[in-house]
Amino acid sequence: MNPGQPTPRQRRALLGLALLLFLSYGYFFQGGGWNQAVRLDLTWAMVEQGSLTIDSYAANTGDVASFQDHLYSTKAPGVSFLAVPFYAALWFLQGLLGLDPGSSGLRILNAQLLTWLLSGGGTALLAWLLGRMAGRWLGAPAWAQALTMALYGLCTMAFPFATVLFGHQLAAVAGVGALYMVWPGRGGEGGAGRGHPFWAGLLAGGAFLMEYPAVVFAPAALGLLLHRQRSLSAALRFCLGALLPVLLAMAYHQLCFGSPFTTGYKYHADMFRHPEEEVLFDLFAIPSLERLAAVTVGAKRGLFALYPACALGLGGAILLLRRPQVRPVLLACSGVVAWFFLLNAAYPVWDGGYCSGPRYLLPAVPLLMLPAWLLFATRLRALAWALAAVSLFCATAITLVNPMGPFQVDSLLGDYILPALFSGQVSANFFCWWPAWMPADANQAANASLNLGELLGLDGPMSILPLLGLGGLGGVMLTRALKEVP
Repeated sequence: MNPGQPTPRQRRALLGLALLLFLSYGYFFQGGGWNQAVRLDLTWAMVEQGSLTIDSYAANTGDVASFQDHLYSTKAPGVSFLAVPFYAALWFLQGLLGLDPGSSGLRILNAQLLTWLLSGGGTALLAWLLGRMAGRWLGAPAWAQALTMALYGLCTMAFPFATVLFGHQLAAVAGVGALYMVWPGRGGEGGAGRGHPFWAGLLAGGAFLMEYPAVVFAPAALGLLLHRQRSLSAALRFCLGALLPVLLAMAYHQLCFGSPFTTGYKYHADMFRHPEEEVLFDLFAIPSLERLAAVTVGAKRGLFALYPACALGLGGAILLLRRPQVRPVLLACSGVVAWFFLLNAAYPVWDGGYCSGPRYLLPAVPLLMLPAWLLFATRLRALAWALAAVSLFCATAITLVNPMGPFQVDSLLGDYILPALFSGQVSANFFCWWPAWMPADANQAANASLNLGELLGLDGPMSILPLLGLGGLGGVMLTRALKEVP
């Protein structure tokens, strides 16, 4: 068997790990927030009213664009569009049962279900995809593919963000999927066969539709495609696929804001603007070393400070420099990662508001973690396991306490997450889904978020015990199935 190609039993085990991740993300009901609420407001409006305006729904968010006496979502519309068929099915079925999907209880339940299906399902799918890429691109054995999946899905900020409905994770799914489709595996397996360039382009364009900065996946994937095939026909098919989501975004902008080139950010609230710095798209400035340090190692929200396992990806990338055959994908992935780091360093509001890390880096994290497994096969394996363990604890604590961590603290972990955890406070997000984002009273604030352990009667940090039991059982079964863990 070729390196990187698991046995049928091992493939089933890897799919089981993806399912286990999906179930783990569904353990948490994280409450609301402006970003996720406005995406579903647009979904509600399209399904229930056939409208792109969110006038009837916007009391639960501040992420609105006001234009010609109507309110619109400020966000890229892709997540809202993707949620439409799922919510339309729920809306139809609940109507058949004589239920009112617009009632407060069902509105909250539907929001949580859509969050789990889209964010949780998308993150689990992306973790599985990374395992495949580690095997096909880098020759990772089955144990390393599983490790790649677990590192990404549980030891990075993908974990907390899998439990809330932001657009970055779904943009990453589409963008990484495009890269996977255009580059073959070892020995020519997988990758861009006949007809795949169009679908790869559609995914790359879909990443832009989810989050505008994810446009970088398109040139990265196209570059890999041309490096492999050197075919004008393949390039044209890719560009045709990528163009369709872009045209859809332009049509949305035209209908909402009167121009295909105007986004909702132009009419966003002044509190998010820094006119003395902005030079691009009404949002971005020149990247600064101060912001770059803050998003990487800063105590407040730094990626490597909160999730130190991400540093393993840098070490793995250095080891890949010795492999000429993977340099094209290393270059493409490095370009995507660098783009998001520089873009985050160019955004005056670099910390992303209420969240659990530098969220604008989320589409870069899977590619950053792709070579992390290589450190576990070197003399540095003890350090690698230690960083993974610390990251697992941090990511779990953040997810358990509140992935919508306040931006006002100087250290997300030191000033907020750990004190809350050690005082027994979990599920601390008080933002509501409906009908307004601020809770009406203390009881509503206390019940805005929870987890399944709390529903079973467990309090505080002990509420995570059922999930730990499920994870432990799954880990034992996975290890027995793989039989190759060093």
